[in-house]
Amino acid sequence: MAAEFSIQHWEASYYHTPKRKWVYGILQVYPNFIIFISNPDPKQALKDLKISFNSMTEIRKATTGLIYSALIISVGRTQHWMSSLSNRDSAFNVIDHFWRETLILTSKKPGSHSSGQTRLGKELLKVAYDSENTLQGAAVLLQKQGEQLDHAAGTMMDLHNDLDVVDNILVGLESWLGKWSTKMSDVPMEEPVMIDKNNIPQVLEFPMLYRRVDRKGGSIKQNQGLLRISRDGLYVLDTKQRLEQHFMQRYISSISVLTPWEMNVTSCMIGMPDLIYSIMSVKLINILKVLEPMFHRKIQYEEPPVHCMLPADTDTSKSKDIIEEKTYSSPLEELCAQEQAQSQIHQSSQVVTEAEVQELDQVIANMKSMALDIGKEQGEQTKKIDALTETVDTANIRLQKDTSRMKKL
Repeated sequence: MAAEFSIQHWEASYYHTPKRKWVYGILQVYPNFIIFISNPDPKQALKDLKISFNSMTEIRKATTGLIYSALIISVGRTQHWMSSLSNRDSAFNVIDHFWRETLILTSKKPGSHSSGQTRLGKELLKVAYDSENTLQGAAVLLQKQGEQLDHAAGTMMDLHNDLDVVDNILVGLESWLGKWSTKMSDVPMEEPVMIDKNNIPQVLEFPMLYRRVDRKGGSIKQNQGLLRISRDGLYVLDTKQRLEQHFMQRYISSISVLTPWEMNVTSCMIGMPDLIYSIMSVKLINILKVLEPMFHRKIQYEEPPVHCMLPADTDTSKSKDIIEEKTYSSPLEELCAQEQAQSQIHQSSQVVTEAEVQELDQVIANMKSMALDIGKEQGEQTKKIDALTETVDTANIRLQKDTSRMKKL
């Protein structure tokens, strides 16, 4: 297994339910899971605990003995207690941020939650999803085409309004200044101001965790917030969109990338202490793609710390040092488990399972709905094109008449 990098780690204690005692060790956060590694104490002899973000159902703050702060991580009906953390709020914010972002990413993948699929069912679902994606692409293009037609219709409306103004001016000139001759060279001309997409400031926002870093080892609490990127620089906002810090572009001295999820933004000014903010985010790669054109000379990629590396010979998926998340079940639960196992064996012998039929039915229903919407949109766009063609012809005739009247003045 290739070496993985931990995002953050803390000294912590884990409550071992079977032995009813607290075990001390290190709690580490990785991109897709968290792992508790107990201290190498022969008296404890506790296997390591690995919890995948996909299996987590809840994380919340609590207290043990009404005094000590703790975290409760729920996996189904099983609760895992973590305590003795140096900064519980920081640990909660980091785990909650990466857990929620992982849920958002995995929820976008269709069919990732399905299990017990047959070969024919997989092929049918693949064809159905490919057709749905193609239809979605056509719908998006058609929507953009409709927006372009609406923009063109608005432009033609503005043009007709300008022609109305020109008609009123020409009527006045013909009645009042009919005998006067005005040379066009005597009229001052102003250059039109052209506005394109480059003149419109682009603002992007990314969810992240931030903390202010002191050279002497200052704040260690991770706070949830937003990173706003614009041409003016970087804005660090809290969860209520309140400004925490503004880094102007010309005052940013360096951006140090520590890991694929963490970077430090430094601002050094003469006569003032250095200002350093640590930014941690699941979407740091996307953030760096935006910052690269703006700060390509100031971005520095550092070597990740040694403590962040998971040894290459540690296979967390097959290791024997992982706690089996097994809880005592009632006879009714065991009977339900046996029935579920039998149903899975029955499903394996089926050509297409009922779940796959329902999923195919849902995909086909979505495609039918999109097809009806596309047909309706095509009919409306056809009417818009006919109206736009008539409007352009009318504007062309009016322009020719106004040009002829201007030449007579």
